[in-house]
Amino acid sequence: MRPLLGAALLLPVLVSHLGATGAKPPAKSPQDDAMEALARKAMASPDPAFQKEALRQIRAHRFHSTRAPQREYTLFAQGILEDRFEDALKAAVSLRKLERIWPNSAYLPEAQCILGQEAVERRRFKEAETRLRKALQADIPVEGKRRAQELLMWALVEQAHPEQ
Repeated sequence: MRPLLGAALLLPVLVSHLGATGAKPPAKSPQDDAMEALARKAMASPDPAFQKEALRQIRAHRFHSTRAPQREYTLFAQGILEDRFEDALKAAVSLRKLERIWPNSAYLPEAQCILGQEAVERRRFKEAETRLRKALQADIPVEGKRRAQELLMWALVEQAHPEQ
């Protein structure tokens, strides 16, 4: 019994010694606030090279929590940047995550246009119509409204009721 007690007392010392000499601690990931700041810079930047690099870093970052408040804008920015670089399917995945985690997000109206476009591409015209109407009713930039309007007209023609 006594040797067992001695071994139990030495176990933490051995573990700490092996840990100190063997493996390095994992590198710290950038903080969530820094990632949100990077996403905001990338959205405002006119430089496509910077935007692509920021998108790469955003994709690689793992937030401390799935509901971290910084993640809301970062997911939105990720979806918009992916859409800019003609990766609409990945953009839709990012924006659906945003929609699922934050259903009342202030960024969703602008995302509806991209999600509507993805629904049109997949020939889900009812979903596309709903999303594009939401985008048209929202306060989004004019380019987004024009794009939503064109897609909505096309979706209505495909559904064979262009009178609406």
